[in-house]
Amino acid sequence: MITTNLDVERFYRTTDLGLAAALALFYSLEAIDRLTEQPKAQFVFKQNDKLNELIDAYWNGQLQVDAQAYFQKLRAVKTRLYGEG
Repeated sequence: MITTNLDVERFYRTTDLGLAAALALFYSLEAIDRLTEQPKAQFVFKQNDKLNELIDAYWNGQLQVDAQAYFQKLRAVKTRLYGEG
């Protein structure tokens, strides 16, 4: 996926697997971009105001989710990450 300025405004990207799994509980994971300059990947979500609130809640330790659902989503994101490519 090629990044443009429009993409930056329309999409949120993170390399944090834990955050990506938490966001994926609520929003569709649009893509996983592998970074060529380092052994990391970016998880891509469509940007919106509610997504930003969720991100803030995650980093502030205020996001509460079902532990089993989170673990299952984490496994699904990892499967997608390591299965693509």
